[in-house]
Amino acid sequence: MALLCKELPEMPTVSPTPRPTGPPVTISGAPEVTFTFPATATKRFIHGISVQGASSVKASVVRKKKFPYYVMPFGTGPIRAWGNRNYNIEGQDTTPYTTGATYLKPHKHKKIDRGTVIEVVMEREGNGAMVLCAFVEPGSQNGNWPQSLAKLGWTDHGTSYDEFYWKEGHKKHPWHLLCMPM
Repeated sequence: MALLCKELPEMPTVSPTPRPTGPPVTISGAPEVTFTFPATATKRFIHGISVQGASSVKASVVRKKKFPYYVMPFGTGPIRAWGNRNYNIEGQDTTPYTTGATYLKPHKHKKIDRGTVIEVVMEREGNGAMVLCAFVEPGSQNGNWPQSLAKLGWTDHGTSYDEFYWKEGHKKHPWHLLCMPM
């Protein structure tokens, strides 16, 4: 009987671990956070959405007539407010909640039906804070978001940031700002 031996260059690999049981994660490893806004409750709806502290973000209409949102950096200068209008947002760098944020630009300006539900999916950038903000026109075209979001614990800043507005020609329209840490 002959004995044959061979030296192995590496240690054998460890057996596979059991199937993961935690929450789903994206490829980067950061968990996604999803927020579904309450259904709009006004005939027309003028709004914008921003997220601060996210590495990835997207928004979509999940109920009613679908329309796209465009993801873009908010920047410091005037930015086009909606995909179907030439109105601009100005002063986004004057609030601590929209400075450096990502803007989710709605394609539609105000022809958004009552009962529309919007969902935002975000991925946190690192270990820092992530803040979701909604800004609406005060009055009858606000979707009833100031009331419904306040009931969900959102901070209602009202129109306290005078320099944050959307502009139609020379007319300035203030934003009603609501924010929530995610």
